[in-house]
Amino acid sequence: MRSKKAVTAPYNGRADRGSGNRWEYDGVIVSGSSVRMTITSVAERGERGPGSTLTPDGRPIGTITAFCRGQTLCPDWVNQI
Repeated sequence: MRSKKAVTAPYNGRADRGSGNRWEYDGVIVSGSSVRMTITSVAERGERGPGSTLTPDGRPIGTITAFCRGQTLCPDWVNQI
C-alpha cells in the first residue's frame, strides 16, 4: 500500500493494539455500505527504533508499515483512493 490516503486512514482514533512503542491502527475501505478491505497501519511512537537505536533527529519514528489485512498483496485499486 503506497497511497497516502490509504496509509493515514486508520489514524482516526485510538490504537487497536499496542505493545511498548509499537501501535497498530485498523481501518476499512468501504464502497457504499459494504466493507471492501480492512487495512492496518503500524506506527512506532517513541524516539527509539528496533534494537533501541535512537532516531537521528530524536523525534518519533511514525508509520513503519501499512498493509491490507488477509492479503499477501494489496489490490491496485487501494492505491487509487
